Amino acid sequence: GTFQTADDVKYDVTNQLTNSGYIVSLANMNLFADSLVNQNNNEVNNGIASIDGNINITVNSLTNDNGRIASGNDLTVISSIISNSNSSLTAQNNLSLTSDTISNSNGQIIAASDASIITNRSDYSHQGSLEANRIFLTVGNFSNSGNINSTTLTSIDALGDYTNTEASSNITSEGLLNFVIAGIFTNDYELKSGSIAIDATSINNNSSILATDS
Repeated sequence: GTFQTADDVKYDVTNQLTNSGYIVSLANMNLFADSLVNQNNNEVNNGIASIDGNINITVNSLTNDNGRIASGNDLTVISSIISNSNSSLTAQNNLSLTSDTISNSNGQIIAASDASIITNRSDYSHQGSLEANRIFLTVGNFSNSGNINSTTLTSIDALGDYTNTEASSNITSEGLLNFVIAGIFTNDYELKSGSIAIDATSINNNSSILATDS
């Protein structure tokens, strides 16, 4: 079904909130639940959306399965588990994900301005696509088998190792790629950016690291 309003929307659910239709607000949306399941609505005029306002989601578990969550301004998700499978999380301004476990299998995470992913020191294996003007990742060990693309900055701060070993993986920026890696930096496929900075305990480069502004 469809729920549409010009006012702010607030859902505060003790157990599970399930949506397979369309929840849309012209203003802000705040969703609180033990778990949020948004499924089978990954298309325009469907899913969970705000036209001009922010979307704030605070849950223990978010399952966005073939679903769409789209904010007209900022999108903020705080959840122990985030699954974005064959789905999209988008923001017309800033996007922030804070979670212990994030899965983005064939998913899209897109922000017009900044995109921030914080995994509370847990490991993060990136899949799918991540696109924004500026991207900030703060994680434990980091591995990439997807696509990460920014316009001005991609900053990856890993408390463990960095691994880019999939042939299909891609990390690019028109501006700066900045890596602060507490452990080992391993690159098996091309990294390309206007400029690249790497701070790591050791570097294993088996492919190319190309700074086009050099």
